[in-house]
Amino acid sequence: MDRIRELQAKRLETLNRAEVINQMAATDKRDLTSEESTEIDQLLNQVELLGKEIERQERIEANLLELGQSRGRLASANDPANSAAGISTPSVGDVRPGNLANLTIVQNDDKGKFGYKNFGEFASDVKAACAKQPFLSDKLQRIMNAPTTFSSEGVGGDGGYLVPPDFQKEIIEKVYGEDSFVPLTDNRTTPRNTMVWPVDEDTPWSTTGIQAFWEAEAAQLQQSKILLQNREIRLNKVTVLIPVTEELLEDTASLDTYLRRKSADKIDFKITNAIVNGSGVGMPLGILNSASTITVPKVTGQPAGTIVGDNIMQMWASIYAPWRRGAVWLVNQDIEPQLFAMYMAFQNSTGTTVGGWPLYLPSGGLSNKPFDTIMGKRVIYTQACQMVGSPGDIILVNLKQYLTAMKAGGPRVDVSAHLWFDYGMMAYRIMLRFAGQPWWNSQITPLNDATNLLSWAAVLAQRS
Repeated sequence: MDRIRELQAKRLETLNRAEVINQMAATDKRDLTSEESTEIDQLLNQVELLGKEIERQERIEANLLELGQSRGRLASANDPANSAAGISTPSVGDVRPGNLANLTIVQNDDKGKFGYKNFGEFASDVKAACAKQPFLSDKLQRIMNAPTTFSSEGVGGDGGYLVPPDFQKEIIEKVYGEDSFVPLTDNRTTPRNTMVWPVDEDTPWSTTGIQAFWEAEAAQLQQSKILLQNREIRLNKVTVLIPVTEELLEDTASLDTYLRRKSADKIDFKITNAIVNGSGVGMPLGILNSASTITVPKVTGQPAGTIVGDNIMQMWASIYAPWRRGAVWLVNQDIEPQLFAMYMAFQNSTGTTVGGWPLYLPSGGLSNKPFDTIMGKRVIYTQACQMVGSPGDIILVNLKQYLTAMKAGGPRVDVSAHLWFDYGMMAYRIMLRFAGQPWWNSQITPLNDATNLLSWAAVLAQRS
């Protein structure tokens, strides 16, 4: 049995590797490259070979069991209705791990979900099993033959049940919802908990690092060398622990909606908030705490709790020009009323204001875009931004200059029936390893103006 579980664990791990490659392409909205297609084909061939080896081992164990002991009667007399349909009913106590001969065959089975229609139906079977019902359902029996406690993967250590892989995939798809910042970042997937890259922060006009020279004819060429730094990122854990009552378990539809929506929403906002406000200690380093972010001073005499057109123009001028193309505005919804009144004034030669043009355009209308814009760039409203008047109430940022990394396989889902056994509850734990930090440790010094620094992100100073 240990050999079969090891093979099943290896088979599941191989299939997950193929799914990670496929999902990366889907997230980037592109076709698989030839290298990715080849790698997936190789992984699927390994899955097929491992499946055949598992079948071989199961036949060996079944024969050993048959020759080594008397098994007695394996099934009670069939119910006439079941007999007519060609279905046999397992008798009490006869369903054992590895013994699939007695199990009802489910037609048109969704293999990715082990026959379950949703998370709630699966949880109901788990509850029945933990209450020591006469026998396990055939679908849950098949899951028990999957890996359970190998290398801290799968279920809880006290004999809980593995959550089918398709339910794990549903959660990660929700994490990448339309309100998530992760797809806007430079997102990577890694099988390890630490990633290291060589990074070049040298500008084309600096006098360090690689240099270009004008040379006279037949003169010896001048030399230069690369100037690189190591950028290391360590993945941290973000978790959700959900106690589920027996009453909730009995309501399959409610449980399915609750588990998927609530856990995904909590993880999504935890990541979003860290990308903006994270301290970098045990969590991602956020925009507001990065040394490379520029803080734009308020306008002289500017009232507390306000945002004016000059603020917007100064923030725009603080972003390195090539990075403006992919920039977005992160905004606290409370400042929206001020955006409607924001415009840039036109003045004549005497300094008299004679008109103006709006900096903010709502979706549709003049902007002809499905989202609100400031200076033609998308506005994203988020509760991760600070209250009006505080640094971070409005942020102009190119999130492709922010690195995020996620552990291959996405969220891990564990289930335990024993944590709150005396309270009549099941425990569902969802854990994701995630990291994030800006690519750059410092701001950019322009060639001809050492005082007006540039960056990938700009925020407004305190206005109080």
